[in-house]
Formats: sequence, structure tokens, C-alpha cells
Amino acid sequence: MLTSPAWNPKTPELLSEYLREVGIKIRINSLDQTAAQTAATEARYELALLGYGMASDPDGLRSSVSSKSTSRSFAKVHGDVNPRFDELAAQQLGQLDTAQRTQTAHEMQRILAEDVVTLPLYVATRTVIFDKTVIPDWYYTVGGGPAYPGMLNKLIFVTDKRTGF
Repeated sequence: MLTSPAWNPKTPELLSEYLREVGIKIRINSLDQTAAQTAATEARYELALLGYGMASDPDGLRSSVSSKSTSRSFAKVHGDVNPRFDELAAQQLGQLDTAQRTQTAHEMQRILAEDVVTLPLYVATRTVIFDKTVIPDWYYTVGGGPAYPGMLNKLIFVTDKRTGF
């Protein structure tokens, strides 16, 4: 299992123990962030401990799953080739109509559900805490997610708007 310092050291150990209980033995390979990134982008692993943020734009599907993607993201899926998915991924990239793009993204998701290109072993709980007297609620911002605008996206703090822009 490829892992990096971004994870609590106990996480890979616990996963190893749980997998051993069902007959799967793994070797943990903890690398520094740079080495882990290189190994991941070059697909030099069989199992990786990855973290994902909240969804924001359907193009994340294209960049992380399409076999045509040149993404060097740690979350890039390697080895799966589905020509229909690749076609839809390219198509959604140029769609300006939100309803049409949503429909295309839904079809991409159906393909992923059938192909099972990744199999999450668990989903960590994420808690976001904020003071409602300062900000009544989180909202969607470009580059952020539906509930959390993202660590680097501070638009919510400077616009005093309650919707995106």
C-alpha cells in the first residue's frame, strides 16, 4: 500500500490489519510526499491510500479517470480504458449548458458505477466547523464544493455574498 505523511500513521496500519482479517496481506510503503506523488503519478503501486476533497466540477472526472487525461494528480486512475467514457469526458469539457453538462456527467458516473475503476475501502468522516454569527452558511464557490469552499478559496470571506460569485 502506497501512503504518504499526509495520513495519520495509524491509518495504513489499521487498514492492513482489517484486510488481513479477510485474507489480504499488504506491505505498507510510506514515502515522503514527493516520492509518494511520483510513485502515484507513474502508477507504481497496486493499492494506494488516497484522500479526495468534495466534488466541485465534473471535469474532475475527466482529469482523474479518462484514459486520455494527462493529469499527474495523485488521484489519477491508471489502467482503465473506456472509449465511451473518454468521449463523454471530452464532450463535457466544452459544454456550456448546465443541464446538458449535468446529463453528460451523470452518464459518466453511470459508466464508473458499472466499470468500478476504483473501490473505496472506507470514507473518512470530515467535519467543517464555522460560526453562524459570522457566516450564516457555507455555499458553493467556483473551485470549491457544495458545502465547503476549499482551503484556498476565500471568496466566501471577501464578497459577503451568499451565492458563489
